[in-house]
Amino acid sequence: MALAAYLHRCSPDWNPPAVCNDKAVRVPRRASAWITATAILFIPGTSNAQPWQLGPPESLLAPATPTGIRVGTLIALPQIGVDGRYDTNIFNSTEDKADDLVVVVDPSLTLNSDWARHAASLWLAAEIRSYADNTGENSTQLFGALSGRIDLGDRLTAAPAVSIARRIEGRGTFGDELTDEPISYVHKQAQFRLARTGGRLEVALTAQAADYDYEDSSLNGVPIDLSYRDLGYYAGSARADFRVSSRVGFFVSGTVDKFDYRLQTAQPRDSKGYSLLGGATMRVSGLLELEAAVGFVHQNFDDPLAKDFSGFDFHVAGKWTPYPRIAVAVEGRRSVERSPTIEAAGVIETRVAVGGQYALGNRILLGLQAGYVSDDFRGVDRHDRRLTGEATVEYRMSAASAFAGVGYRKQWSSGVDGIPYSGASFRLGVKLHSPSRLFRG
Repeated sequence: MALAAYLHRCSPDWNPPAVCNDKAVRVPRRASAWITATAILFIPGTSNAQPWQLGPPESLLAPATPTGIRVGTLIALPQIGVDGRYDTNIFNSTEDKADDLVVVVDPSLTLNSDWARHAASLWLAAEIRSYADNTGENSTQLFGALSGRIDLGDRLTAAPAVSIARRIEGRGTFGDELTDEPISYVHKQAQFRLARTGGRLEVALTAQAADYDYEDSSLNGVPIDLSYRDLGYYAGSARADFRVSSRVGFFVSGTVDKFDYRLQTAQPRDSKGYSLLGGATMRVSGLLELEAAVGFVHQNFDDPLAKDFSGFDFHVAGKWTPYPRIAVAVEGRRSVERSPTIEAAGVIETRVAVGGQYALGNRILLGLQAGYVSDDFRGVDRHDRRLTGEATVEYRMSAASAFAGVGYRKQWSSGVDGIPYSGASFRLGVKLHSPSRLFRG
């Protein structure tokens, strides 16, 4: 499992990354793409460059690559995963603790262009959860994204992207509330990136606009109007990279953002802010890939009761392959998140995740992952801290993989209306990553 996927889970009970990563406020777009491509536990071909490679096992550290189905000038990549889970605390609650069995199905379809110039990609996905006893927790999340790359010439590219998704707030996360069923919302986003790459100096400009539209919920059958959570989010960022050599580079980046709530309540929750980061990138053969930056972040809240936030900002993503059979990765960031309540002006979130994998034999992968999340509420006295971890084993086949995992999570809360809890999960499933191979004998 990719560490980037692990870091961006919005739910402590192992939601896939597509479900949760609906906004990256502080990570520059170029850095975000680099994280997704390289700061993972399965890195294609990283060990093959080493003179002391041991043979086939290190290839397991690369993700299973779908062969795809050609449709004219497009390549279709269908995938589907099915797993069964037992969770000791599905509500992530201390008072209403309940265990249950759940079946999770997550199909997806990617269409990539195969053109000599320019590029386009369409991604469709879903996550369907069905509980054995607590059927009120059943959920269906839907995702769709269309992105492209326009080659303007002279190393200049434009990259537009739009997406729409129906998501849920994971139980026990900062966006969760006491409701009969998980809180759901529609998230729409548009982004445009202009970049000049390929030289010693690279520059990228990104503009982003997002809309959050929450669906009404209920508690004990009584309707709850959640329109106070609807908002627009707007951000712009700039980044400049200077490549000292093929191995080392430096960069600076800046981001400005604005949270604009549609419903103005007695306590205003709009805010605006900025972040400045400076850091370095390092790539040493296939052994080490690292990007790290530190800086300053400031968020100004309109609510006079919410103290403005000024403090340390950081971003790190790295992968280390000390031996052909072993890969280790780390990722971390700080971000400003939307307000989940009328009283809170926002949430300052810090996330850090580490993980490692070991290739045992020619088909078996052992994995261990751990994460820390801190949610500091602004305008109210509440601070949540959560630790999560999971041990996994995966068996790779040509067209599919089977996996099992054992996980544990624990959250501490201080202040008012905190949600302390702990729970364990056990899962077993299969993922079909190259369905076309099954029909080729």
